[in-house]
Amino acid sequence: MQVNLDLGRYMAAFHKHRMAGIIELVTRENSRGYRKSFSSFARNLGLPGAVRAYFFTFLDMPAIDRSTVYINNVAAEKDLRRKGVATAMLSYAEYIARSRGKNRLRLWVANDNKPAFSFYRKMGFYQLMFRSSVLAQRYMGYRDWVFMEKAL
Repeated sequence: MQVNLDLGRYMAAFHKHRMAGIIELVTRENSRGYRKSFSSFARNLGLPGAVRAYFFTFLDMPAIDRSTVYINNVAAEKDLRRKGVATAMLSYAEYIARSRGKNRLRLWVANDNKPAFSFYRKMGFYQLMFRSSVLAQRYMGYRDWVFMEKAL
């Protein structure tokens, strides 16, 4: 498994010259561009979609201090899951965090996403906070979310 850093925020894992997964790391230094402009959402999603997307990126923007790397997205190709892709990406995320002087990783995971929740626990993350949201359930399919952290 090979993991490459791309654009300072996105990493892609490759397996046999094929993209196997992607992870997004948000830090205080690179979070300026995290929120998209309303006009770009409107252009691509139409007015109703733009309102929804802008609202959720506003809610989702984590409060990041100088010592934190926030893991925003982790995804592995379906046929390559349980083959070390996410482990390789998280290990590389830890390496990147340490090399940039960060001392913790944080992320949100859907409480009902048992495979992901169990995986993060196995990787050393622990629960900081729990939140429940009817809006999140309506638009993302999950009502209950767990905020997790791993000290480095």
